[in-house]
Amino acid sequence: MKKYLVLTVDGMFKELDEECYESTYELLRDNVDGVIEHVSWITPFAKQGIDLWVNDEGKLLGLDISLGIRQNDNLIEVLNGNIVFARNNKEGETLPLDDEDISFIKKTLQIEKALIQFKNPITGKFMMKIVPVVEI
Repeated sequence: MKKYLVLTVDGMFKELDEECYESTYELLRDNVDGVIEHVSWITPFAKQGIDLWVNDEGKLLGLDISLGIRQNDNLIEVLNGNIVFARNNKEGETLPLDDEDISFIKKTLQIEKALIQFKNPITGKFMMKIVPVVEI
């Protein structure tokens, strides 16, 4: 089974089997609910050869926050919407995860959580949510 991992906006993990999709692109697009954006700069994952894929328009669409990014104890970025985790190789191909990758991702995202306040761009309302946070 060729596995990918999704962190959903409700903080749950979902494993995907690539064989249920016509292509890797379809898997990514369907699970971020729209236009895909490649995120490769989040240090703990990049060091392991793991990429993140998110909805490119997640903030504009007002998708819920799913991950906070911290640098030097300051929140510098948030990712909105579902996040798909996949492995990469030197040629830049998107590849399935192995069981060790999935364990690493889950463990990394359980280390720290934070209460984040944000303004929904569509409703204009301020909201608060507890999300995993990673340090870069």
